[in-house]
Amino acid sequence: MPAILKNNAVSRLAASITIDDLQLSVSAGDGSKFPALSAGQWFPLTLMRSDGSLEIARVTARNGDLMTIARGQEATAPLAFTAGDRVEMRVTADLMNGKLDKEGGTMTGPLTLTADLTTYRPALPASGAIFFGNGGASYLYYDGANYALAGGGLSVNGQTVWTAGNFNPASYLPLGGGNMTGQLGIYNTSPTIMLYDTDWGPRQIHCNGGLIGFLTSGGGWGCYSDNAGTFIASGNIGAYSDRKHKKKISTIKGGLSLVESMRGVRYTDKRTGEARVGVIAQEVRDVLPEVVGESPDGLYVDYGNIAGPLIEAVKELSAKVRKLEGK
Repeated sequence: MPAILKNNAVSRLAASITIDDLQLSVSAGDGSKFPALSAGQWFPLTLMRSDGSLEIARVTARNGDLMTIARGQEATAPLAFTAGDRVEMRVTADLMNGKLDKEGGTMTGPLTLTADLTTYRPALPASGAIFFGNGGASYLYYDGANYALAGGGLSVNGQTVWTAGNFNPASYLPLGGGNMTGQLGIYNTSPTIMLYDTDWGPRQIHCNGGLIGFLTSGGGWGCYSDNAGTFIASGNIGAYSDRKHKKKISTIKGGLSLVESMRGVRYTDKRTGEARVGVIAQEVRDVLPEVVGESPDGLYVDYGNIAGPLIEAVKELSAKVRKLEGK
């Protein structure tokens, strides 16, 4: 509770009081010499008898000339006083012991400010600082342009406040989008990336049970790939074959010869141990290089593009059969 002081507050008792009285009255009109108190405020009052004995009291409320007091403060005992005894508002030891010296000191309780707090320090930082801790290693200061906390991080409600030292906006993607130069990891038992097309609706990239792929709007697999690279689609898989994308079109000649030059094989995949059927890319490249490509993991074959030679080979066989049948 804050103490309120006022200069030259002196009067005399208007009536006698006993050691048990908790109210006193001063001479008529002298109450205004003493501070007006709000809730929680007080001021010290020294009462003096003619023999020189005294008592220190604490005034906690004043209504005109009538004061409410707490008796026997600061190691003094309640005494009986007579009308005309002197009362003064003096600065007492307890009042001063509770104040910080302007040269500095230690505050053991909270500090509540109802106005600005101004600090000044002639050495750097020149604009003043508020120090924290016994060693003074951490201090809050204003350098003329920014507020800074030297010697440690600043936290609010247990959370560290971002500063230029621990947060660089350039290291984070803005909500409006940007480019990521590193990896993006989502760790979950069933991670999903939701992509929302405002014209059509949501689509999801999903990973679960060793599979990764796209979900349908109903939540089921639309297509997926397993760890071995096997790709499964719930619908058709198509490749662009529109005439508008092609030029220098000609019918394949010798389709049967091309097919006869290729070999169908059974084999075991070294990576998975599974039995498979297909062709050998190196062998196909010697016959039909247009259907063989190269990736970092080796050669691959566009099996669907072998359909062209197969069609022409079947047509050649059909023509021979018709000739043999005499048609």
